[in-house]
Amino acid sequence: MGEVEPTQGPVRCVDRVFGVDWGQVLHGLLYPVEYNYFAMVFPLEGGGEAWLILFVGVDCVEAVALRVVGCGEARKRVYSITDWPEVSRVDVEGDCVYAIVPGDPPYRLRAALEKLGVGTPDPGKASRLEPLDDLEVEEWLGAEVPGQGVA
Repeated sequence: MGEVEPTQGPVRCVDRVFGVDWGQVLHGLLYPVEYNYFAMVFPLEGGGEAWLILFVGVDCVEAVALRVVGCGEARKRVYSITDWPEVSRVDVEGDCVYAIVPGDPPYRLRAALEKLGVGTPDPGKASRLEPLDDLEVEEWLGAEVPGQGVA
């Protein structure tokens, strides 16, 4: 019986999760920056935004979670996804609804992005790249936050 080969690199690297070639370029741009987390923000048809939360690790940019945001009229769009199996948490604050899709296992992110109409994330389709404070991400994701204690 042959030996099992170890998986190379972190499983959540965007290159591996989404089969893209821009992950290392993005890593080279973001690694020297003082923030550990960024959101690649995609506008959604029907209102709202999908925030793909990224962690800038030592070796790669990791896909941590997806935060779907809808405020005002767009909250109806987010309410419509709250029963999806990919969604682990829903928060309501004032006029806004937030749905969280954890990045582990990675297929949840791929499935949710497909259902939302984003498909495979591409920086060219994103409306912006938003730096995120570690405490902000921890508040949103709670115990699901990876990279804690990682410099």
